[in-house]
Amino acid sequence: MNNSINYITSPNFGAKQRALYKLANGETVKLLELEKKDLSFIKKFSQNIDSYMDKKEIETVTDKRLIIDTSFKIIKEMLEMPAKLREKTRMFLAVSNNDVCGVLVGGMPKKTAQKTIKHSSRKFARDKETELNWCAAWDSDSKHPRKGVGKIMLSEYIDTIKKDGFRKLFIQSEIPELSYAKRFYESMGCKEMPCGQSPHRSIEQNKDIVNCVEDLYDYDIVPMLGNLKDISKAKEQAFCRYQREVLPQASVDLYKEIKTV
Repeated sequence: MNNSINYITSPNFGAKQRALYKLANGETVKLLELEKKDLSFIKKFSQNIDSYMDKKEIETVTDKRLIIDTSFKIIKEMLEMPAKLREKTRMFLAVSNNDVCGVLVGGMPKKTAQKTIKHSSRKFARDKETELNWCAAWDSDSKHPRKGVGKIMLSEYIDTIKKDGFRKLFIQSEIPELSYAKRFYESMGCKEMPCGQSPHRSIEQNKDIVNCVEDLYDYDIVPMLGNLKDISKAKEQAFCRYQREVLPQASVDLYKEIKTV
């Protein structure tokens, strides 16, 4: 199985269909990477996000709604930025049966005190480190669960890390009492960092270019870090488990791919 993708440089940033996966329930999930031309779709989706989440019965007792809503706001702002600022930012949609079932944003650019750009908010992060900023997966309805979409999206993101020149992946996981996120990221090769490595001071010093997310850093998180060797191993296992098939790098029309906006 060919698990590598050859990218074509494009001023549109490069979001096209990437790969097809098969879930245990028999459904297929297509991973799409967003590009500049998808901005009108994202704007429309964002405008209807509340009614969409009500219809899909997405939980209100967790931060999932907030993560989904913020993810699409970020994607909209990123697509409106100059291509050079977002050249190492990755924005994925997971689609199954013409329905959006997941979103991921990674590698958001951040300003440093020296006016340079870095891609991790961790204080001691170097140029070789990126960050998973937002990741959420959901079911079409409560009667049709889709297990594995989160691992599929994260594996696809990990597949881009080495190409983008990164060696480490930083993650700010929700506190374990509220989420299974910590165990999920551990299963993908990430490890909890020592208690003294709190990222909050770092975030205050390195404000995100996308300012709409600043109010989300007022709760406790578990900082986690994955090195390329460990997360790549987890990625390959997910590729095999979910029968990843690389798709031709053709652009797709999201209005035709997705019928639930």
